[in-house]
Amino acid sequence: IELNKTVRDALLRTAETRSGAVCVVDQGGKLVGIFTAGDLKRQQERYGEIGLPVSIHFGTADRVLNCDEHGRSMDGKLPGLQLELAEGVGHMPQYAEPERVAEFIRRVARRAFADASLAG
Repeated sequence: IELNKTVRDALLRTAETRSGAVCVVDQGGKLVGIFTAGDLKRQQERYGEIGLPVSIHFGTADRVLNCDEHGRSMDGKLPGLQLELAEGVGHMPQYAEPERVAEFIRRVARRAFADASLAG
Protein backbone atom coordinates (compact mmCIF):
# COMPACT_ATOMS: atom_id res chain seq x y z
CA ILE A 1 0.00 0.00 0.00
CA GLU A 2 1.28 3.48 -0.81
CA LEU A 3 2.60 5.79 1.91
CA ASN A 4 -0.15 8.39 1.34
CA LYS A 5 -2.97 5.89 2.05
CA THR A 6 -4.98 5.83 5.26
CA VAL A 7 -5.25 3.25 8.03
CA ARG A 8 -8.67 2.44 6.58
CA ASP A 9 -7.00 1.65 3.23
CA ALA A 10 -4.50 -0.59 5.02
CA LEU A 11 -7.28 -2.41 6.88
CA LEU A 12 -9.23 -2.95 3.68
CA ARG A 13 -6.15 -4.27 1.86
CA THR A 14 -5.38 -6.60 4.78
CA ALA A 15 -8.96 -7.94 4.66
CA GLU A 16 -8.96 -8.27 0.86
CA THR A 17 -5.71 -10.22 0.73
CA ARG A 18 -6.40 -12.17 3.93
CA SER A 19 -2.69 -11.91 4.56
CA GLY A 20 -2.85 -10.35 8.02
CA ALA A 21 -0.45 -7.62 6.91
CA VAL A 22 0.29 -5.08 4.23
CA CYS A 23 3.57 -3.50 3.22
CA VAL A 24 3.76 0.30 3.22
CA VAL A 25 5.91 1.72 0.40
CA ASP A 26 7.02 5.23 -0.55
CA GLN A 27 6.57 6.79 -4.00
CA GLY A 28 9.65 4.98 -5.28
CA GLY A 29 8.34 1.59 -4.13
CA LYS A 30 10.77 1.39 -1.18
CA LEU A 31 9.44 -0.43 1.87
CA VAL A 32 8.93 2.01 4.74
CA GLY A 33 6.80 -0.08 7.08
CA ILE A 34 4.46 -2.96 7.66
CA PHE A 35 0.92 -2.71 9.05
CA THR A 36 -0.38 -5.92 10.60
CA ALA A 37 -3.62 -7.17 12.10
CA GLY A 38 -1.54 -7.55 15.27
CA ASP A 39 -0.91 -3.79 15.31
CA LEU A 40 -4.64 -3.18 15.56
CA LYS A 41 -4.98 -5.90 18.22
CA ARG A 42 -2.22 -4.33 20.34
CA GLN A 43 -3.95 -0.98 20.04
CA GLN A 44 -7.22 -2.52 21.23
CA GLU A 45 -5.49 -4.04 24.26
CA ARG A 46 -4.52 -0.54 25.40
CA TYR A 47 -8.00 0.99 25.25
CA GLY A 48 -8.35 0.64 29.02
CA GLU A 49 -5.45 3.06 29.49
CA ILE A 50 -7.50 5.96 28.16
CA GLY A 51 -8.10 8.30 31.09
CA LEU A 52 -10.41 10.82 29.43
CA PRO A 53 -14.16 10.68 28.81
CA VAL A 54 -14.88 8.85 25.57
CA SER A 55 -17.90 9.00 23.30
CA ILE A 56 -18.28 6.69 20.31
CA HIS A 57 -20.86 6.82 17.53
CA PHE A 58 -20.61 3.55 15.62
CA GLY A 59 -22.49 2.17 12.62
CA THR A 60 -23.65 -1.40 13.15
CA ALA A 61 -23.20 -2.18 9.43
CA ASP A 62 -19.58 -0.94 9.33
CA ARG A 63 -17.63 -3.23 6.97
CA VAL A 64 -14.24 -1.69 7.79
CA LEU A 65 -14.31 -2.01 11.59
CA ASN A 66 -16.47 -4.73 13.10
CA CYS A 67 -19.15 -3.24 15.36
CA ASP A 68 -18.98 -6.04 17.94
CA GLU A 69 -15.19 -5.96 18.12
CA HIS A 70 -14.60 -2.21 17.98
CA GLY A 71 -17.90 -0.75 19.17
CA ARG A 72 -19.89 -2.94 21.53
CA SER A 73 -16.75 -4.44 23.07
CA MET A 74 -15.76 -1.00 24.36
CA ASP A 75 -18.66 -1.02 26.81
CA GLY A 76 -17.17 -1.80 30.21
CA LYS A 77 -13.59 -1.11 29.10
CA LEU A 78 -13.82 2.64 29.53
CA PRO A 79 -15.42 4.24 32.58
CA GLY A 80 -18.25 6.60 31.62
CA LEU A 81 -18.22 5.56 27.97
CA GLN A 82 -21.02 7.09 25.94
CA LEU A 83 -21.67 4.56 23.14
CA GLU A 84 -24.27 5.23 20.50
CA LEU A 85 -24.95 2.61 17.83
CA ALA A 86 -26.49 3.60 14.51
CA GLU A 87 -28.44 0.57 13.31
CA GLY A 88 -27.81 -0.34 9.68
CA VAL A 89 -25.31 2.47 9.14
CA GLY A 90 -21.85 1.79 7.74
CA HIS A 91 -18.37 3.22 8.29
CA MET A 92 -19.26 6.85 7.51
CA PRO A 93 -22.28 7.74 9.67
CA GLN A 94 -21.53 11.46 9.31
CA TYR A 95 -22.59 11.14 5.66
CA ALA A 96 -25.41 8.63 6.13
CA GLU A 97 -27.06 10.44 9.05
CA PRO A 98 -25.48 13.89 9.36
CA GLU A 99 -28.15 15.35 11.66
CA ARG A 100 -27.94 12.42 14.06
CA VAL A 101 -24.15 12.68 14.18
CA ALA A 102 -24.34 16.45 14.69
CA GLU A 103 -26.72 15.96 17.63
CA PHE A 104 -24.36 13.33 19.07
CA ILE A 105 -21.49 15.81 18.86
CA ARG A 106 -23.61 18.49 20.56
CA ARG A 107 -24.45 16.08 23.42
CA VAL A 108 -20.77 15.20 23.81
CA ALA A 109 -19.81 18.89 23.90
CA ARG A 110 -22.52 19.72 26.46
CA ARG A 111 -21.29 16.86 28.64
CA ALA A 112 -17.65 17.96 28.32
CA PHE A 113 -18.43 21.57 29.21
CA ALA A 114 -20.65 20.52 32.12
CA ASP A 115 -17.89 18.27 33.48
CA ALA A 116 -15.35 21.11 33.10
CA SER A 117 -17.53 23.58 35.00
CA LEU A 118 -17.96 21.08 37.85
CA ALA A 119 -14.19 20.56 38.06
CA GLY A 120 -13.33 24.27 38.11
